[in-house]
Amino acid sequence: MVVLAVGYPRQELIGRLIQADGRARGVGHCVGASIDFSPARSGERRDGWTAWLRRMCTEPRRLAKRYAKDAV
Repeated sequence: MVVLAVGYPRQELIGRLIQADGRARGVGHCVGASIDFSPARSGERRDGWTAWLRRMCTEPRRLAKRYAKDAV
């Protein structure tokens, strides 16, 4: 299993390159910044799991479409 947590769109591009190599086996997960918001790290980040809501409220024009697409 490979976990790619470098952010969109880099992680998807890296995943495609790994797959295109032809030697890849197993599963790859593109998790983006979700590791930063995990409960194990919540003590290190003041905003924890509510960060997406704060970002959505401060930049709705830029983020609404992305969040709506990812929610489906």
